[in-house]
Amino acid sequence: MKRKSWIKLLVLVFLFQCLWHFDAARAEEQGTSYESLPVVSDANTEALNSTNAAFGMASGDYILNNWYTKAYMGRASSSSAVASQRQGKLASIRNNITWKITSRGSGYYTISCTVNAKTYYLRNASKTSMKVALVNTKAYTDQDLWFISGTSSRITIKNKDTGNYLGACVNIASGICVYSAASEKASWRFVKSLSYGTSGSNTYRELSSFSGSSISMHLGETKSVSLTKTPNVGNLLWSTSSDFTYTVIEGKQCVLADGKTIKAKALGNAKVKIVHIPTNMSITINVSVVSYDASLVAIYSEGRDRYSCLVSARKSLASAGMGDVRLKGGTDYSSSIDEITEMLKGSRLFVSRSHGYCDMKVVVSNGIEMISRSEGEAGIVLNADYLDENDLRNYPIIKYGAKELFDFSSGEVKADLSNLKIAVFCACETAGECYYKNTQSYNNLPNACIKCGAESAVGWTKKIGTTTANTWTNSLIKALAAGKTLKKAIYSADHNGYYVINVSNKLTTHKIFGNSETTLSGQ
Repeated sequence: MKRKSWIKLLVLVFLFQCLWHFDAARAEEQGTSYESLPVVSDANTEALNSTNAAFGMASGDYILNNWYTKAYMGRASSSSAVASQRQGKLASIRNNITWKITSRGSGYYTISCTVNAKTYYLRNASKTSMKVALVNTKAYTDQDLWFISGTSSRITIKNKDTGNYLGACVNIASGICVYSAASEKASWRFVKSLSYGTSGSNTYRELSSFSGSSISMHLGETKSVSLTKTPNVGNLLWSTSSDFTYTVIEGKQCVLADGKTIKAKALGNAKVKIVHIPTNMSITINVSVVSYDASLVAIYSEGRDRYSCLVSARKSLASAGMGDVRLKGGTDYSSSIDEITEMLKGSRLFVSRSHGYCDMKVVVSNGIEMISRSEGEAGIVLNADYLDENDLRNYPIIKYGAKELFDFSSGEVKADLSNLKIAVFCACETAGECYYKNTQSYNNLPNACIKCGAESAVGWTKKIGTTTANTWTNSLIKALAAGKTLKKAIYSADHNGYYVINVSNKLTTHKIFGNSETTLSGQ
């Protein structure tokens, strides 16, 4: 081939390559995708990608949702050149939360919007400023270039010029900020705009509505709200538990244990407002904190079975229409102070079968508070084992005693027991004349219950036998369930065919505090 022909051929190849690159660049500029969008995941446990590798996002129109605030990156309106955080339904804000993300090579992108037919680039102009701006310019600079890295679940967006990460201000109303390091506030969930919508043809769906049922719970209980979300089919985006906030808006009967789990704190009714952050939709649910008909607690210790008698007693209560009974014991014999106090506050009848003492006091030895079994206030054993005598916080006999309910020195009421009709502490010496700060008086559990508003309470002034105490307790509850007054129910339990045995086992040394004519009938 002649030399001129070779030159012509080379020129034609060069022109063809130029035309091919021009078409590719133009297609990319117009948002034509040459790769598919990765599957979007809402797994909030996935860690940020610690590498600086480019994500390889295809150019196109995207919706960005902040990982921390759960709000969209948007603008106040489609004619606004100020970046902000937005909440709302797609039908009203879609044009305000759509961003054109265009690849500029080497993992860098421009993020832009159109205002009055002019292109505005998202820019971070200063390393020291937390703010970003939308700037109208014909030619982008390094301040307008953002390096996108991450995973299919979330991405980070880092400015080429300043090294700052694009993020959301903690306060949604404060808008869009930048951060010096990657964090949840500076990471984003994303989806292609055309893939996200309300119709069944969309790959990803917007939450259109949600609902939750009213909750009834007992004092001290915790419950999670079960939400029904619509649509219930397809890839529903941004509707995991972290996308909802919970607020108690009425009543002090419950609190939010971890921001979402509801814990009952007092009897009565409350209202909880639940908001879906991305769309700003909200509902209100009712929370009712109700009392148990009865709480029965059996404490296992030293091989003694105190549980079986309460199993039988629960059947008596159920046959009398008192089926809402909490029975604790068996293998689950450990109870905290707060748990027992909540049972006392939230039950009409409270019965404990346990070990008990009225011969204990706190002494100081070498500057350390210790427990001595010589004199002191009454208490009941609330778990199976005697714990370290140096550990007053966990030692159940002293820690859960009269002083946990009522301070006999100052007169301070520490627990409102006005809902409690009858409390029975079936344990040794729980109604004894116990020494408290060297003053002999009835500073014991039954008396403390009366001081705190209970209608009546029972304890024992002497030590009692385990087996006969179990029989006595079962007989007492059966008589109360039959509608007898506390005084008559105790008489029935004393004379249940074992009176001589009961006397020999000191079971007739009981003492009633408060109203002996109390019955379990009524509310």
